[in-house]
Formats: sequence, structure tokens, C-alpha cells
Amino acid sequence: HLITSGAANGEVKVWDLRTLKSVTTFQAHKEGMSAMAVHPATPIMATGSSHIAIHKPGGELLNTIKCHDGFMGHRIGPVCSLTMHPLSLLLAAGGADAVISVYTQ
Repeated sequence: HLITSGAANGEVKVWDLRTLKSVTTFQAHKEGMSAMAVHPATPIMATGSSHIAIHKPGGELLNTIKCHDGFMGHRIGPVCSLTMHPLSLLLAAGGADAVISVYTQ
């Protein structure tokens, strides 16, 4: 009965479809948001900009995946797309640098 929406300014809202009212609003990113994914079976969501943030639907920040530069180091660029596996806790992120990363629990 809940649906989640995200805006380019970094604001995320969780709506109750029964009442058509927002039940939660939080700022996921201060610098704007370019992608968002909500897990269909687990109460988590991922939002992306220059980094990836993992939140609970109430807005509680669970984890952050930040951009790292360096030789032989894991690197993510600005996030263009996010998606979550429907059954497992897997997150795939596509970056503006044409790199696709897959993250697990």
C-alpha cells in the first residue's frame, strides 16, 4: 500500500496509496539525486548522486557507498542508474563513466 517517489533535488517521499498522503519525507542527497531504486521485498531503498546512499523507507541512513579514485581501487563515478534484485539483497549501479558495479549485503 506504499509507493516511493524521488525528485532531482534529492527529496524522497513515501506515500500511502490508501489515503493518497505522504507518510514520510526526507532529504536523501543535498547535491541532487540522479537515481533511485526500492527493493520489492525488503524495506530498503538506494538513492544515487555522486555517491550511493542506502536508506530505510523512514529515511534512516543505513550505509553509504562513496566514490573512490585510485589505481586498482574500486571506483564509482556519478550514478546514472540503480536497480535491486527482486529476491536477493543485490544492488546494481551504473555510472556516468560506463562502469557497472554490483553490491551485495
